[in-house]
Amino acid sequence: MHVSRALAMFATISLIGVACSDNTTGIPAGLEVYKATLNGANERPTTVTSTATGTAIVTVLGTQISWKVDITTAIDSVIAGHIHRGVADSAGNVIQSLAPTPTGIGFTGTVANGSALPPDSVITLMRAGKAYVNIHTKAHTGGEIRGQLVTAFCRTRISSDYSRVARTSDHLVTGPKADPDAAAAGRTALGPTAAPLRHRGLRSGRPRARTSTPHPGAPRDR
Repeated sequence: MHVSRALAMFATISLIGVACSDNTTGIPAGLEVYKATLNGANERPTTVTSTATGTAIVTVLGTQISWKVDITTAIDSVIAGHIHRGVADSAGNVIQSLAPTPTGIGFTGTVANGSALPPDSVITLMRAGKAYVNIHTKAHTGGEIRGQLVTAFCRTRISSDYSRVARTSDHLVTGPKADPDAAAAGRTALGPTAAPLRHRGLRSGRPRARTSTPHPGAPRDR
C-alpha cells in the first residue's frame, strides 16, 4: 500500500471513528485496525513520569501493515519508535520499526507514518493482543510513552470459509463457518445476541390458535 493510500484510509477511519461499526464506507474489505493509547504510565518494567501522550493506529490488510503515530501532548527529542512483542505488563523485543521522524523540544503532531510487509509473526502477535507501540526519547532511551495495541475496528477478515461478510454488531450473519473472533467473544450466529427466530404460526413462543370454517354441508354440534 502506498503511503498516500494509507493516509487516505486513516482519514476515512478517523471520520467514522475507530470503533465497532456497520458503517464501512471507504474501508477496504478485510481491513483490521488496531489502536494504542500512549503514555508514560504504560511503560514496563518501570513506569515513566511524563506529561507526553499520544495515539497510534496500525492497520493490517492482507500481509501488509500501515501505521500512523500522533503525539497529542508535547514530547521532547524522539529518537526511535517500534512495535514490540509483549502483553501489557511485560517488556519485549522489537518486532517492527516505525521509523519516526526525530524531533526537537515540545513536539506535537504526526511523528511516524509508513507501511511494511512484516513477518507473519508480527500480525499474529497483534491479533493475540501481544504487541505494543513504544516511543523512545533522548531522556528515556528505553521508552517514554507506550500503549498496547487493541482491536479498534471490527470488520471480519474475509476468507474462503465465508459466504458473506460477518460484522460485529448486535448480531452476526455468517456463512458456513462462524467468525472465530466473534466466537471467542461468546457470539455466534445463533448465540445469545442473535436476533430471535420468528416462525410462521408462532408468536411469543406460543402456537397460534387455528380456526376453521365448517363445510356448508357438514353437521353442526348441538
